[in-house]
Amino acid sequence: MDMIFQSWDSCLSLADFAVATNSSRYQILRRFSREVGTTPHAYLTQHRIKRAKEMIVAGYPLAETALACGFSDQSHLTRAFSRQLGLTPGCFARKVG
Repeated sequence: MDMIFQSWDSCLSLADFAVATNSSRYQILRRFSREVGTTPHAYLTQHRIKRAKEMIVAGYPLAETALACGFSDQSHLTRAFSRQLGLTPGCFARKVG
């Protein structure tokens, strides 16, 4: 999980985790899911959404927030944000004012 916290804004794969822990991708997936309760990708996305919420509250533009949080573009952020929180980043920004 340290790897996620240190590199949350970059593109991480199961292969990266496997190399870092000297395990197979399948071992990483099973172990992570068992210990954390979700897949590494879902956990990484949750962490990125958390960072995006912090940036939105701080007043950063949505496109800048998306790129800074590791999303490919603003629509990628919007899809992930909406899926997790049930509202778009724009709606969230208006609510937090």
